[in-house]
Amino acid sequence: MKYFFLYVAMWTSMTGFAQYNQHIELLNGSVVTHGVNDIDSISFTNEGTPLYHLRLNDGSTLEYALEDIEEVGFSGEALHPYPSETVHCIPVGTKVVEVLNPQTGRIWMDRNLGASQVATSPDDELAYGDLYQWGRFSDGHQCRSSGTSSEQSATVLPGDDLFIVGNSNWLSQNNTDLWQGAGAVNNPCPLGYRLPTELEWLEEFSSWTEGLDANGAYLSPLKLTLTGYRRMLDGEIIDEGIEGRYWSSTVAGVNGAMRLVLSENSVNALSVSRGNGSAVRCIKDE
Repeated sequence: MKYFFLYVAMWTSMTGFAQYNQHIELLNGSVVTHGVNDIDSISFTNEGTPLYHLRLNDGSTLEYALEDIEEVGFSGEALHPYPSETVHCIPVGTKVVEVLNPQTGRIWMDRNLGASQVATSPDDELAYGDLYQWGRFSDGHQCRSSGTSSEQSATVLPGDDLFIVGNSNWLSQNNTDLWQGAGAVNNPCPLGYRLPTELEWLEEFSSWTEGLDANGAYLSPLKLTLTGYRRMLDGEIIDEGIEGRYWSSTVAGVNGAMRLVLSENSVNALSVSRGNGSAVRCIKDE
């Protein structure tokens, strides 16, 4: 389930990293208010009718079901300056928290796009995040529960939230510029962030001190997880908790791109078709 309808008011002003408050008026007349800066983690029960729990940094918990919501409002400026048409797969979007790798000097987001929290283990499902087709915007296709379509898109913005299957590239044309830099037309990262290059991924895992494998990836500053991936053949999600696959911005061949691949015993940068779905970890553009 996607929660874009909760964000229409919020994404109209994206001028910085100021605090905003979300006010949820429930059908019973009560109002739940919180600031996104205050959220520690989010969890869900009942997939059919999500009941979600916001654990705040002060130890308290807010809980409500989406079917009980009458109205959502916001005050203050947006904390997370994502592009205005962004579709989020978790209720409050991905929190933007910086993490520095002191070995490379590079600053990253501390979690994957679509992750509810920083990883607590290599197989922490709440830290897996979304699975993007290479070069696609956050239009909803990246949500793990999104539907599929077998029709390639003729435009860089398909106009729906379907994961395109059956082709090595979701796009009928070979456009290599979609994720090149912070100003790229389909950059899904927040303001000031972008996709890392293949070289930046190579520098990242070369700095790990606890091993070039999934355990070393989790124990690194980025706390990477075994996200699994979404297969271009049929849209099935496989290898969750077994492999982690992370896109770079670097293209390879006509319909390929480079991605970081983590497993129990190895880490590599490998080429794969752009129609596959992989995780995204954003790096700060400096």
